[in-house]
Order: sequence, then structure tokens, then C-alpha cells
Amino acid sequence: MIVIARRSIVDWLTIALALATVLLLWRFRKLQEPVLVVAAALVGLIAYPLLHH
Repeated sequence: MIVIARRSIVDWLTIALALATVLLLWRFRKLQEPVLVVAAALVGLIAYPLLHH
């Protein structure tokens, strides 16, 4: 898992999403994975045009 994280977490947005995911899973233990995936996808769709203009 650490090797995957080193190659996947490369910028500040990815770090923020990873930390938010860990915090949400810690706070809401029964949070389902599809909810996290949809939330991360929405953040990505909003952030991509702002970061790659």
C-alpha cells in the first residue's frame, strides 16, 4: 500500500483528497465506498479545469 501511495500521491490536490478520505472514513465508519468515489470524481471534475487552464 505504501508503494502505491508513493506513486499515486504526487500533488497537493491528491494529498488533500487522500487526507479527506481518511478523515471521512475515520469519522463515518459505515460510509460506503461508492459515495467516496463519486465525491472524489466531483472534486476532480471541478478542480481539473481550474488547474489545467
